[in-house]
Amino acid sequence: MKWIQHPLQKEKKLFGQFDHVRIYGQDYPKILENFGFKVTAYNPKQEGEDEKIAQFAINPLENIYMAIK
Repeated sequence: MKWIQHPLQKEKKLFGQFDHVRIYGQDYPKILENFGFKVTAYNPKQEGEDEKIAQFAINPLENIYMAIK
């Protein structure tokens, strides 16, 4: 009998959690720019804002992209 995996287990394995599946590639800012947005990368860890990282549960290894049109 073949093992049937629950969809939430698959999402957790692939994306690190079952309720959030948005993982963007390194080309994400370029994709936004191609749609006419001006994109700025911001990393709270590099800015020394450890309090915000904890408060908002931000991954300190990832940039936050701000896009303005």
